[in-house]
Amino acid sequence: MMLAGLLAVMFSCGGPLKDFDYEPFQPSTYFLPCQYATVEGMQIAYVETGPAGAPGLIFIHGWLGRLDNWRFNVPAFADRYHVLALDLPGFGNSDKVDRDMTMELYARVVKGLMAQKGMTKATLVGNSMGGEVAALIALRYPDQVDKLVLVDSGGLRQAPFFARLAARHTNKVANWIVHRAQKRFKNLASPKVYFALHDRVFNPKHPRRVQIAFDMKNPNVEDTLNLFCLYYSTLMKNREFEWHVKDALRAFRSMANTSLEHQVGAIKAPTLIVWGDHDQLIPPQFAELFHQGIAGSKKVLIQDAGHIPMIEKPEEFNRTVNEFLGGA
Repeated sequence: MMLAGLLAVMFSCGGPLKDFDYEPFQPSTYFLPCQYATVEGMQIAYVETGPAGAPGLIFIHGWLGRLDNWRFNVPAFADRYHVLALDLPGFGNSDKVDRDMTMELYARVVKGLMAQKGMTKATLVGNSMGGEVAALIALRYPDQVDKLVLVDSGGLRQAPFFARLAARHTNKVANWIVHRAQKRFKNLASPKVYFALHDRVFNPKHPRRVQIAFDMKNPNVEDTLNLFCLYYSTLMKNREFEWHVKDALRAFRSMANTSLEHQVGAIKAPTLIVWGDHDQLIPPQFAELFHQGIAGSKKVLIQDAGHIPMIEKPEEFNRTVNEFLGGA
């Protein structure tokens, strides 16, 4: 009865507020100058560094993430790799559009960006949903993947029942989220929205805090959460917020309906599996499942790290990836 009542409230919502005072979308400033390429008919934001003729290395963020999640990692490889990090469609500075966001589409976007940048082959590094996208590319386009690094990767875990149910009604759920957010923050300036978000989502005393990291007071984690809240405090004030929420939920629906469990055995690229040993979102047991499924793969658990070890322990993460790639 509680579930039925909640769904009734959600689905009766009329969507975004008609009298909401929108502000222009302001792209985020990243650790490197943001560039844009048209791929699959959408403007894709990315950063690029390193020698153009060097081996390719591409970083792919997770769900609700942005390319800025790799700011502690991209520079560490720029001396010997042609490095790209991108915002997947619907996230960050990339286009937010009325389109079905799927893992297959994301795989084609990465492949298309590679083609535009002259990369015939690259090593792919993906976190969470980005790991699922990277694994899918290794399965669909094996000749274009040199090596594969899966970081606390999705692709094997089935979403909870309620999440899968909600994912079947993405537009209605999105309308409810947007309506609630706009109603609450309608008369608040962006700085106040920032503090409200930070207090509700990441406050250690809040019962619904997202335990994204093992140590939420890690300076790198706090910096990342600050950037996250700053991004949403401005995004909520413009029209792109509605399409961002819809795109994100459509991507989640694709994740919920896509399982690589019986496919990962076909991955031939040398694979490194990196996991935070205290990941509460996708527990380390899934690292072992990937390890067992991908022949010849290497598994490394990063101690005292959660779902984002590349942010929590960047030096250790970079060293682990560098050794796997054959660096000094």
